[in-house]
Amino acid sequence: MKRVAPGGVLLGAVVDVVGSLVFGFSFAIAAVIILHHFHVPHAVVLRSVTLCAIEVLIGLGFSVLGGYVAAWVAKHDELLNGCLASFLCVAWGAWTFATEHESTSLWWQLLLLIAGPVFSLLGGYLRLRKSRGRDHYSI
Repeated sequence: MKRVAPGGVLLGAVVDVVGSLVFGFSFAIAAVIILHHFHVPHAVVLRSVTLCAIEVLIGLGFSVLGGYVAAWVAKHDELLNGCLASFLCVAWGAWTFATEHESTSLWWQLLLLIAGPVFSLLGGYLRLRKSRGRDHYSI
């Protein structure tokens, strides 16, 4: 049996990236509109640690979901397929790291580069737990 399910990994990666972009962008637009309504200066909005943290949590949440989807589609080797679903995020992070397109610090870039696969692995783990729980308790 093949260990990697390419369709599951690709679907999980697309869920991760597209979900992160759509929800992250929607959140950013909503935040800017709301903060503009309260006359918060643009410089404060751009440097907001809270907004950045929420954006990162959105991305990591979709990494978990992408890993879960990859493991669900694969139906085997859930941890491997879940972790591999982060390949687009890792490729994007490595590209921005190598070409120095990011204005954030080196340690933050490395942390996010590692966090993507870890949270995708968590999604695969959650799917594994769910499938094992169902198999374990079935009559």
